[in-house]
Amino acid sequence: MHDRSTVDRRGAARDDGRVTHTASTESRGAPAPPALERVDVDIPGHRYQVLIGAGALDRIGALLHDACPGTRRAFVVIDSAIAEQVGAAVVAALQSAGFSPIAATVEASEREKSIASAERLWRAMLEARLDRTAVVVALGGGVVGDLAAFVAATYMRGVDCVQVPSTLLAMVDASIGGKSAVNLAIGDGLAKNAIGVFRQPRRVICDPTLLVSLPERVFVAGLAECLKHAMIADPELAEWMDSNGERLRARDPAALTALVARSVRVKASIVSRDEHETGDRTLLNLGHTFAHALEGALSDSISHGEAVGLGLLAATEASRVSAHWPEADPGVVESRLRALGLPTRVPTPVAIETLLELMGFDKKHRAGRWRLVLPVGRGLCRVVDDPPREAVVAGWRRIGIV
Repeated sequence: MHDRSTVDRRGAARDDGRVTHTASTESRGAPAPPALERVDVDIPGHRYQVLIGAGALDRIGALLHDACPGTRRAFVVIDSAIAEQVGAAVVAALQSAGFSPIAATVEASEREKSIASAERLWRAMLEARLDRTAVVVALGGGVVGDLAAFVAATYMRGVDCVQVPSTLLAMVDASIGGKSAVNLAIGDGLAKNAIGVFRQPRRVICDPTLLVSLPERVFVAGLAECLKHAMIADPELAEWMDSNGERLRARDPAALTALVARSVRVKASIVSRDEHETGDRTLLNLGHTFAHALEGALSDSISHGEAVGLGLLAATEASRVSAHWPEADPGVVESRLRALGLPTRVPTPVAIETLLELMGFDKKHRAGRWRLVLPVGRGLCRVVDDPPREAVVAGWRRIGIV
């Protein structure tokens, strides 16, 4: 998957898939910065790199120049929770690299991932006289990344976007693959990602040191997406997570880099084969039909990663009951969720009929029928059309819906 091409005069792509940057300070005797792990997302016409490693954020100016040569206008959309420290440092680094950055903050909540928020950002870009040569930099978790990418994809019919994810969930999932979207309010709930487009980023920059200061609940939520990737295509990753659980929970930088890189490779491989979710990419929705319904009903008390973890457990139970994988052991999934610090039961009571109705808003829904991604073996999943209602209900029961 890796090539041997040169990144540009500031960086060389190594044969082992890592990237070293050769700034002029090296010629004066300064040590070279550590190599970054590199994963190529090889979509025809949209090839780009995911760069992973401690200290990547310190090099954001050079990395942005590499990805978007010729531009100097950067619109930085920042999660308000990290604006004061991380956001300010990124803006300063871009200024030092010759960019003219404009910063806008966004509250990272699902209700703020809306058309109204997108309009506010569009207006800010217009007022700053940003043209089609500008680049949008998304600095935050999945909510900020989705919203900023949607704004970039639609502003003046599309400008470049560089993803700089600040959460584990965004590093391994939301920032990769070019999905951009906003939610719509539906009654008392939300239709997740109901409005959006596919548009690939120019680059994704992942610095695992950002994960060290994350609140525990936010960090742990990202582990659910890593487990999801393991269940889809890399069962040895789940076993690696089992044996490295202490290092991960301690947020060891080397372990985090390895985890992010391995999980990114699963997603990159799938989206490289199927950009627009007409085939294999649908498998990345394992657990998500359950998860999106939970988020729609409990947006104030559950995070996306927590909902995905519960969705993985519900989908495994549904697969067992429907006999798509009769030997499935939901107890293994439940034990892994517990070991990672993720919930195994819904946090707030909710009526099952409400959840079944919200499942009908899922993007995979066809002609009034459910379509679920279910695990059907070790590291194997399948899209199942019109699964039996009793299997779906059994999935909900497994995670505490009564």
